[in-house]
Amino acid sequence: MHLNVVLGNLIDSLICVKHLKDAGEEFIAVLDYDLEIDSFFENDVQYISPEYASKLVNKFHSVRFYKSLYIYPGMYKNMN
Repeated sequence: MHLNVVLGNLIDSLICVKHLKDAGEEFIAVLDYDLEIDSFFENDVQYISPEYASKLVNKFHSVRFYKSLYIYPGMYKNMN
């Protein structure tokens, strides 16, 4: 069992989450550096604070980290 962690709750984090869901990943968490509570769920995604992340990652066999990047128009279109 592995955990997928998107580092940062930025404008394109949901795109990264969508790619992970489309790939069939079950456990997805978004690390929100500004979150004042431990965690909350929204749309089958767990948003976690940095403090809670250190506890959560120890519950899984492996952890995959993904860096959320700011997007720009046309970023996910195929180039011809």
